[in-house]
Amino acid sequence: METAVNISQSCNHFTASMKLHFLTARRDGESCRQTLNSLLKLLEGTSRERSQTYGLIVDGTSLATCFNTCPELFLRTTLLCTAVLCCRLSPLQKAKVVRMVKEHKTNPVTLAIGDGANDVSMILEANVGVGIFGKEGRQAVRSCDFAIARFQYLRNLMFVHGHYYYRRIATVVFYFFYKNVTFVGPAICFLFMNGYSPQTIYSELQLIGFNLMFSALPIISYGLFEQHLPPTLLYEKPSLYKESANTNLLSIKYFAAWMALAVWNCFVIFLFDFSLFYDAGGFNSSQRVGGLWCYGTVAYTCVIFVINIMIALRTRYWVWFTHFTIWGTLISYVIISYLYALWTNPNVLWLHETNDAAYVFIFLFSCPVIYLVVAIVIILCILPPVLVMLLQHHMYPMEADKFRIYYPTEYTPIKRHGSNSSRANYSTLMEE
Repeated sequence: METAVNISQSCNHFTASMKLHFLTARRDGESCRQTLNSLLKLLEGTSRERSQTYGLIVDGTSLATCFNTCPELFLRTTLLCTAVLCCRLSPLQKAKVVRMVKEHKTNPVTLAIGDGANDVSMILEANVGVGIFGKEGRQAVRSCDFAIARFQYLRNLMFVHGHYYYRRIATVVFYFFYKNVTFVGPAICFLFMNGYSPQTIYSELQLIGFNLMFSALPIISYGLFEQHLPPTLLYEKPSLYKESANTNLLSIKYFAAWMALAVWNCFVIFLFDFSLFYDAGGFNSSQRVGGLWCYGTVAYTCVIFVINIMIALRTRYWVWFTHFTIWGTLISYVIISYLYALWTNPNVLWLHETNDAAYVFIFLFSCPVIYLVVAIVIILCILPPVLVMLLQHHMYPMEADKFRIYYPTEYTPIKRHGSNSSRANYSTLMEE
């Protein structure tokens, strides 16, 4: 037990100013209850001031007695303690401790870390299991969610990588709903104008290429490389992790905001696109007007530009792959659409069959008014999120926003190819 206490003190689990209480070698339930009651009164009396911190040390024998006689009292007491050390536990007891905390009414997220076969039950019971490559075999690593080489890497795993991936996955999930609602919205609005027929407004290439070519790579790049704050700042200030977790980015509130933005984009795209083609007198000097495929192509172009510019607005950390995916997607859309318009034109490639979308893209973008409409639609679609971000960052900033706005030169994102100091900081961070 002394070894366990010394290890806790060496890793600052127990501090020098912390007052330690022992609950060891207790086989009598009444004795455990009296000790826990006295400690609970002490903790509740000082819970408001919290000038003094308390730690509790429990062994396997006393833990089994508490589970059998007073589990609720034991849970209430341990939750008020600053730190709790359970030593000499069986694998089943370790799993029971994790389950006891996980099933609390506050629904906390539990993490268990171990390096041996006796930690497998605890790792499997926790919400997040971390295994360490140790000298006791690979059972813990094979059963875990994440594997690390040393215990000291846990801080980097939680406060840096955990912080990044929580925000990345929240944006990726909502963005997939957003872009697909924005894509199908103009087609749904068109149903009210065509007698509710099943006629689509998008060509075969547009339907197939939307999720395959024209909207896939930018969000993949965001999910892999986005860093809204530099890793050195997240590592030095763990409080930013708590703030990010408390914002609950995967909540209904944020989902409703994304859906409201998607509905607004659908409304703007349909309004300008339909007004452009409704009773149109002509687009160019030949006075030719567009039909169904022209309407769909303009709407599709607006959708592609809006959703890709939207992910560009949310990107804080730009690497070459980010530029390549976002701007390359927009350029490739124009090139592919142009070639598709030629390919479906039998006069160009001597095809025996034609397509209704032949020469549509080329015809549309030979008309100056199309450029004006697309530009206005893009501005109106991205204006609400830009205003919201400006209002939030300058009038209601979170702690992360303050560091990003008021200290832009003190903490800069670490890049792989940069100055020697940046590489040195990055190396130090990875070693820690």
